Amino acid sequence: MKGMPNEPPDWWKRWRPLRWLAALIGLLVIARIVWHLWPAAPPPAAARSAAPAMEAAPTAPAATTAAANETAPADGAVPASDAAPAETGKPDETAPAAQTPPPPQEIIEDEPITSADVLAAYTARPPEAQRLLFFAPFRSYAGLEETQTALEKAGYEPQRVSRHARVPDGVPPSDLDILTVKNYRHLDQPGALELQFFNDRLYQVEFEPQDAAAYRAQFRHQWPQVGHEKSGRSEVVSGALRIASSLDLSVSDVGRALHTRPYVLWQDLRLVHQRDDWDYQFAEAAAR
Repeated sequence: MKGMPNEPPDWWKRWRPLRWLAALIGLLVIARIVWHLWPAAPPPAAARSAAPAMEAAPTAPAATTAAANETAPADGAVPASDAAPAETGKPDETAPAAQTPPPPQEIIEDEPITSADVLAAYTARPPEAQRLLFFAPFRSYAGLEETQTALEKAGYEPQRVSRHARVPDGVPPSDLDILTVKNYRHLDQPGALELQFFNDRLYQVEFEPQDAAAYRAQFRHQWPQVGHEKSGRSEVVSGALRIASSLDLSVSDVGRALHTRPYVLWQDLRLVHQRDDWDYQFAEAAAR
């Protein structure tokens, strides 16, 4: 049975699914035609203003020559650019500013150390208040003669051993003196006393008791700050005062087996260091 009178033909039915593709192609063609016919956008303002300036830059030769004639100086005249600036009362900003030279530095020279200064340093004695009390009546920096006199007045017979080496000019002395006293009593215990002097200044006192155990009890009561170390040797330093002892070791079984000598030592480290410093600074010069 044939179709209805208003029904589309068969070819239209077959191509109907492709109608959207045909419509899209048509739109693309119309858009391309409109793109070509659309007027170009005007250039930016900066580009428009720059173009005339670039075109007007070249000048005619005649105009350049006339301008040169007008600005050229007459014979013997100094060009304006080379002439001295006019005095306007204002500083010339183009001229470099004058820099004030720095003030000369003060030269400080070290005062030379004279032979007298060196001699005073190795022979001086501080005030009485700055001397250390080892034990009465001995204080550090005491002179050799006064110490020997005090021992003799106490009934002892001190023996002196001295080493006074000659030194060249400019080198301070390094005199060593030792006073020894047998059967000196300290803390009610007899023993050997030894006093050492560096350049006529007492710097070390050593006492070796005959009965180490009896003296040790008295010593620990008098100087409890001298502690006991595992090695058996004890030491304490308070300021410039150094006290060292081997009493604990000497009364121990190990000390007896080793025949350790019991002693107590008092030192003023200021003079000990000065004695060592003399060896470091002057021993080589003194040996020449």
